[in-house]
Amino acid sequence: MLTTYKSFSVKLQTHPPERPGVAWAVFVLALAWFAHLALNRFVDGYEGYYALIAQLVAGGSLPYLDFFYPQMPVLPYFYALLPWAVGSTDWVLLRLVTAACAALSALLLYLLIQRRVGQGPGVMAALLFCVHPFVMSEFSLVKSYAATTM
Repeated sequence: MLTTYKSFSVKLQTHPPERPGVAWAVFVLALAWFAHLALNRFVDGYEGYYALIAQLVAGGSLPYLDFFYPQMPVLPYFYALLPWAVGSTDWVLLRLVTAACAALSALLLYLLIQRRVGQGPGVMAALLFCVHPFVMSEFSLVKSYAATTM
């Protein structure tokens, strides 16, 4: 026997932005926090590998054809944008790009929660995101986590 259900729609309550300056404050504070973490932490084992891959791609090499790369090719091209734009594959600059991605993720989380629930819970969600141990340890490194979370 086939059962059919009448369609229904759920209307989510949305909250207009109360103070647009709060979103900028969330982004700037998150950027300062992740930049601090990125500049004051030890080097991770895979960071050199990702930096080298970015340098190779920026130099015109192709993943899978010119060098071995066991992952999807988006990340090398993402990190290769920095040498293309700035002309340098400096490890500190790559970490700061990662910090900017993490701060953008915190901003997007704030905007999502603020729109659905309100400004206070949005700020709290962004704060909890920024101080989560996994986020603090992995989103300040030249790895795929911060770039793919956005």
